[in-house]
Amino acid sequence: MTDEMSPPKSTGGLSWSEIWTQALTRPSVMTFENLINQPQATRQRAYKWVFLSTLVGGTVATMAEWLRGQSPHWLQWAGIPILALLAVIALILAAGVTQWVARAIGGTGNSTQLVYAFATFNAPMSVATGFVFGTILLLPLSLYGLILTVIAVKAVHRFSWGKAVVSVLPILLGTLLIPITAIAILVSNLRG
Repeated sequence: MTDEMSPPKSTGGLSWSEIWTQALTRPSVMTFENLINQPQATRQRAYKWVFLSTLVGGTVATMAEWLRGQSPHWLQWAGIPILALLAVIALILAAGVTQWVARAIGGTGNSTQLVYAFATFNAPMSVATGFVFGTILLLPLSLYGLILTVIAVKAVHRFSWGKAVVSVLPILLGTLLIPITAIAILVSNLRG
């Protein structure tokens, strides 16, 4: 049985670390086109990456809290696998909504390519988030993720930058709407 995290070189494909490194350090349409055309570019591999990397990122963030002298509650530890499952669900939903919008405006890519393209940078960013959680570095990391999302959509669907941005807008608006709504509820509860 071949391990999907590190396929043998005989398949002609890149290892997971090479893929993640290229996605993060060489962000271009050509890079993502190359990555989604790898022989091992599958949904299953994408889901496995996101699940495992979120486990690692959550564990690192919780350990960092412990090292800072805080005592993470046992529920925090127990919640890490749930967080990993939610990360996979979020990947599926984000790719699904983006795919629907992209196809509606003339995109030609398929959903497997989009899920895989998103996972090539979301997985390593999940690990990185564990190290920067609760710091000012989380904002630039999130903005970089948004830029990579647009590049990935452009590569998968082979259309203009404008259409790539339009395809990503529902995810961006949804992502912004959740914390804004939470803040609004919190502020109204504090006043009342």
